[in-house]
Amino acid sequence: MLNSHKDRNIGFYRNLFFRGFPHTFYARILILYFKLLRKILHYVVMPLGFRRRVVIPSYKDVKDFDEALIYVYFGPMYELVKVSLPRSSVCVDVGAHYGFWSLKMSSRCKLVIALEPSPGNFAVLYNSIMASNARNVLPFMLAAGETRGVGTVVRPRGGTDGMYTMQGGLGEVQEKHTVRVIDLDTLLDRLSIQKVDLIKIDVEGFEEQVLKGLMKYITRGLVNFIVLEVHTPLLLYIILELLKGKYELKVFKISHGIYLVYAIKNKLRA
Repeated sequence: MLNSHKDRNIGFYRNLFFRGFPHTFYARILILYFKLLRKILHYVVMPLGFRRRVVIPSYKDVKDFDEALIYVYFGPMYELVKVSLPRSSVCVDVGAHYGFWSLKMSSRCKLVIALEPSPGNFAVLYNSIMASNARNVLPFMLAAGETRGVGTVVRPRGGTDGMYTMQGGLGEVQEKHTVRVIDLDTLLDRLSIQKVDLIKIDVEGFEEQVLKGLMKYITRGLVNFIVLEVHTPLLLYIILELLKGKYELKVFKISHGIYLVYAIKNKLRA
């Protein structure tokens, strides 16, 4: 069953700052503490609910640590729609980053399939899974795309660990890696997954290709709920066209040119 937040059902976020700003005194004290000590800390381990922890590295670019701690860990990234799932649910996290979403959902689902192509991010994700003893999180160092093959994941100059993308034409590149690419239809078939209850896609501009690689499951009605972060108005239009008629669609504006799309099967609406 899906229920909208009454106080956030306004069609948009005010801006990115309000999306991620930590609202509690406890959060502000922790952030101040970690900022003061980040020069000597190699990482911090933060709780993610019952027996779940996420590792946030602090030995790299300061912006990586700040973004992961403030705008992801303390940010209400996916609170516009609350989702109540049966314990038998299968969830998929495309663009798992450090594992925030995967580990949160792992205490509510039977299985979470997490895809993260960046080697550095995948290492953090794997360590977070081990620290949480989350045996129902299945991680893959793979990029999701339209077809199987080999691709390049890049981090733009000045970008953080959360900004790796398969999208081309980004100008100056700070880091790049050759990665294996698989379409989700093939991956789910190989894992003998018959139905996906919830899939989160956050791939920094590569959402169209990910969805096209999932169209067999979507067309057959085997994906109940999809949430995507979309980065341009043009890409938003393309995503809505791909999903139109198959889902009830809700769009929330995060900031200029960035949107969250919720695709909900009509029969699931409360």
